[in-house]
Amino acid sequence: MGVAIIVAALSFAQNNSKVHASSYSINNTYALSGGEGSPYKTNSNMVIAHATGVYAPVVNNASFEKRTWYSNGAYVQYIVGDGGKVYSVGAEGYQSWGAGTYANENSPVQVELAQTYDQTEFNKDYVTYVNLPRDRAKAWGIPTTVDDSTYRGIKSHLWVTNNIWGDHTDPYGYLATHGISKAQFAHDIANGFSSSGNNTNAIPKPSKPTVQKGRMVKEDATFKNGDEPIQVRYGSTLSSRKAGMLTAGASIHYYGYVVDSGYVWIVYTSNSNDKLYCPVRPVGKTAWGTFK
Repeated sequence: MGVAIIVAALSFAQNNSKVHASSYSINNTYALSGGEGSPYKTNSNMVIAHATGVYAPVVNNASFEKRTWYSNGAYVQYIVGDGGKVYSVGAEGYQSWGAGTYANENSPVQVELAQTYDQTEFNKDYVTYVNLPRDRAKAWGIPTTVDDSTYRGIKSHLWVTNNIWGDHTDPYGYLATHGISKAQFAHDIANGFSSSGNNTNAIPKPSKPTVQKGRMVKEDATFKNGDEPIQVRYGSTLSSRKAGMLTAGASIHYYGYVVDSGYVWIVYTSNSNDKLYCPVRPVGKTAWGTFK
């Protein structure tokens, strides 16, 4: 427990399957132990890609899933974050609780991506987030196609929502905030990255983030402001009408965010039922508060 195990050609006792890669390692500190997690084996049809939906270190997500796997009824096999680190929680080949009954029954591996505002950290995370599900799909005889019309391959949680059940749209909203489109993700999964982080068959990155200007991405979380007040507005531009200030240290529960006018704006409803927009950071910069 607590020791990072280099992945290349090692076999895990929890799943008896081999992981082949040189660009990441697996930390089993928060892996579920005997008697924890679902006892039911899966079919080998899909690997599901998620984003956590909250901006928090990967270790926080892993420890939370370990601690609340039963009471919260949600956990996956792997969580990626903090600059390409990987924590295991559920056992491969056994059902995890990440995407609904059918998807859980048919996915020996589900992978979550912890969210960060730091672009350098994201770049490292993304290499692992591509290589890990790609490697595990190959190990389980699953195609490395992404979100095609079949019920086999690597699937986003959005695909599960559109084709099976649910209302989640991850990971594309989060990926888009760092300039990764659906097409880019599918291409990268198909080709993978070398151990140096280079795409083995790269295509040009999109010149602009794929979050459409002013378009809201759903996210259910709480923002706590730092030590300076923030001007809240009735729209997601600096010319939008002012709607008061978010005071220093204040917290607001929000249901989405918008990338517009060089800022990330969280979207929430006021006590008077007005839709309000609060900028929380310049695009690509550190947030002015914390999220949970």
